[in-house]
Parts: sequence; structure tokens; C-alpha cells
Amino acid sequence: MIVDPDYLTLYKIPILAGRNFKNDATDNARAYIVNETMAKEMLKDEPNASYESLIGKMYGFGGMDSTGFIAGVSADFNFNSLHHKIETLTIFCQKDWGYSEVSVRVNGSRVSDAISHIAASWARVNPDQPFEYEFLDEHFAQLYESDRAVSQVVAILAGLAILISCMGLFGLASYSAERRVKEIGIRKVLGASVQNITAMLSIDFLRLVIIANLIAWPIARFGVSRWLQDFAYRIPVSWWVFIAAAGIALLIALLTVSFQAIKAAMANPVKSLRTE
Repeated sequence: MIVDPDYLTLYKIPILAGRNFKNDATDNARAYIVNETMAKEMLKDEPNASYESLIGKMYGFGGMDSTGFIAGVSADFNFNSLHHKIETLTIFCQKDWGYSEVSVRVNGSRVSDAISHIAASWARVNPDQPFEYEFLDEHFAQLYESDRAVSQVVAILAGLAILISCMGLFGLASYSAERRVKEIGIRKVLGASVQNITAMLSIDFLRLVIIANLIAWPIARFGVSRWLQDFAYRIPVSWWVFIAAAGIALLIALLTVSFQAIKAAMANPVKSLRTE
């Protein structure tokens, strides 16, 4: 990758061994900086050697004209999306070839002023070419556009599933309370409190939610694990995530069922026991 001497400084990429580029003719097309992955590849037959042992070694590609020396070893950084592993990388300066892009760090509170200044400078230096720019965060957003689209679709489907489930639970709770209306009346006459009856009506539904979670956990874990396989670097799927999801599901179910349960528990037992 061809860069100018300030590239690593601009992007705050640390040097692990050796030095950064010098802004003079001695480093132009002569000094090379390799990333940590390249350094490990070069030292794979010398497991005890340090990165410092590479500094000053002859290095190049494409013939003798490109032969130079290794000036430094930089920390690894992602130059592709996170779907790909960090690969070997060689960085060097070649001012005679020119550059196709310019990176500029600007003050986030004065973005419009910075763009205007850069555009004016570009017009003075290169008036024959149009000024086009892109923010780095917009570039990253484009890299993960498909992942964001999948996330939005999953979120919408999950919301619809929760809504439909709540409607179904509400209907089942209403049916269950109506079917057990006489039982509720008898229990109230015998001294059962509103809390006791609400718990009695809710416990059956909560038990079903727990069973549903136990069935869904391995399926969800398998699906998430398969999705994470698309990324070179990924976090492990922790079980606490599923436990938290189960807790949220139980809370939603309880809120949905409790309305009908409390309504049935507070009904007049005389009306409940009246013969039809």
C-alpha cells in the first residue's frame, strides 16, 4: 500500500518496532513498514525472534528497483471489513507515483468550514479535477449496509412476533378466566386474595413461556453462531444473553396476562356463582 509519510500518524496507528517514515528523500521508495501479521509471517521459522530483528533487513518486491529495507513494524489494523481477517500488509512511500486519495482529519464541530477550505485548496491545486469527498464513518456504513439491513429485518420480524404473541396470550388469558369464573368465585368466598388468584391464573402461562424458551435457546444459539461465522473476528455467544431474553419474555407475558387475571380476581363472587 502506497502512503505518504504522515499516514500512520494521521490514523494513530502505533509503531511496534523500528520507526515511522521520514519526510525526506532517503525513505522515498526505499523504506518499508510491515504490519504485525506480515512480521509474524516473516518470523514463523524463528519463534523466539523479536520484531526488532527485522529492522534494517533488505526488503522489496517486483525486482531490484524496489529493493529497500524494513524501517518499522506497525500494529495490525483493519483495511477491509470485519468479515475478513487482517492480512499481510506492506506500506511504503513513493512520492513520484502520486496519490489517488487524500485523508484529512477535521474538527467535528466545524465540518462545513473545513469542507469549504479543502474545496478551495483543491480548486487552486487541481482545478481540472472535480472535488469529491466522503466521510470515513459513511464509508464504514457502506461496508456493513447488508448487515444493517438484516438487523432491521430481524428487528421488525421480532417486533411482529412479540405483538402476535401478546395478542394470543391476551386471548388465552381471557378465555381461561371466563372458563374458570365459578372456581374463582368459590376461591374468593373461601378467602383467597386477589394476589393468590392472579398468581394462580398467571402461573400456567408463565410455565408455557419457560418451556418455549428452553426450546428456543438451542435454535437461537445455532442461528446466531452461524451468522457470526461471516465475521473474521467475533465474540462468543454467552448464555446470559438467553437468560436475559427469557426474563424479558416472562415480563412481557406477565404484563399481558396480569390484566385479565386481576380483572377476574376482582370480580364480584356473587355474580360469578350465580346460576345460569
